[in-house]
Amino acid sequence: MSGALYLQLLRSQTRTFDAAARAKAVNAFLVEDLLLYSDPFNSGMGEPTLRQALNSASENIAVRFAGQPANEAAVRRALAGAHIGRDELDAAQAQLEQAERLFDGIEVDPDLRLDLRGQRAEVKFARGKFTEARALLGDPDAFTVVPGASEAQFHAAWLSALIERRLGRVDSAIELFAALAAAGRLHYGADDPSTLMLQRYHADSLRTGGRLAEARAVSERSYESAKRHYGVVDFRVAGFVEVLARIESQLGNHERALALLLEAELMRATVLPATHRAVWILREQIVVTYIALGRREDALAMAERIWLDLAPQAGPSVDALIVLGNLAKQRATFKTLEIGIVHATTVADLWRKHHPSNRPEALIQRAQLARLLQQAGRWQQAEAQLSALMELAKSALPANGARLGSMHHCGRRQSARQ
Repeated sequence: MSGALYLQLLRSQTRTFDAAARAKAVNAFLVEDLLLYSDPFNSGMGEPTLRQALNSASENIAVRFAGQPANEAAVRRALAGAHIGRDELDAAQAQLEQAERLFDGIEVDPDLRLDLRGQRAEVKFARGKFTEARALLGDPDAFTVVPGASEAQFHAAWLSALIERRLGRVDSAIELFAALAAAGRLHYGADDPSTLMLQRYHADSLRTGGRLAEARAVSERSYESAKRHYGVVDFRVAGFVEVLARIESQLGNHERALALLLEAELMRATVLPATHRAVWILREQIVVTYIALGRREDALAMAERIWLDLAPQAGPSVDALIVLGNLAKQRATFKTLEIGIVHATTVADLWRKHHPSNRPEALIQRAQLARLLQQAGRWQQAEAQLSALMELAKSALPANGARLGSMHHCGRRQSARQ
């Protein structure tokens, strides 16, 4: 087991209010259960995977901490943090649910409860359930932090700002991230990893809000600070490179954007699997940049690489399904229409399997499939898609919205053709 995972687990725990006692319990558990299991000489099992090490260690928690509900909850939260970092959301949720049950009937500091709520919201966020994540955290204004705030408050405020951005409240997110970055500089120090992360999110929110000159200035500063802190080729710098690349792309500087994205991909590919969210989101941006530069063969090659890595395990991830939908459309454009239809059908089926049928993103994917079927002259299949789609769309999209209008237009074209 890597030292990085050990530190990740320990840091996940030391965000709690009663850090000293809880960290001691977590440290003993990690050394005696998790690390020893992951050592093939001690376990006698050969080299286990990190997932095997985590799963095996979690089986011993209830016995090891019998009669110590607070310590057991602390360890389960630490393991949940490791699972979140590895995109193992079902395993993380299971640990958090058990931790919450352990809190029932015992006196727990409010910061500890806030931290658990924040982790639960983080899982919701990673699943694309932004409204549910917001409901768990509550009013974002409650998390405006100042130097001296607890780690739990910083974490909740950071996640709250992310949720605001994904719910389309970009101005609110910019304001929250600006306040967090300013507080972080005083609380942690200018070049501390936490401060750098907050500056990165501030820059990306400015980009989302179209304030590109400000975004570039903040992003360049945080990128240079990250290189000083971590080193020029450290994988932790990749996120800073990616944000700057997106800004350059929106400014029309596609050549520089591509160079930065390929640099970030190299950093990430050395430590993360191809199925990790950070890798395929980055690679989709590379596809988009290749297209902007007119390099269609390169775009198609990268799109096929992402599809082969991601499609078998996309599951319920909203971001993964959005990326796969984009790739299906690109394949229809750059390869063949029939291949695009096959892949768009696969994505539409995944949406139906894992999400409510009237979710806007799912409706858009089905509308895209209907358009591809129309282009192929498969009118009956297109009609079947559209007739079901329109009823669902009326219940999910604003009556005067552009998306519903687009679907009406698609339906009218279908009727006229028949």
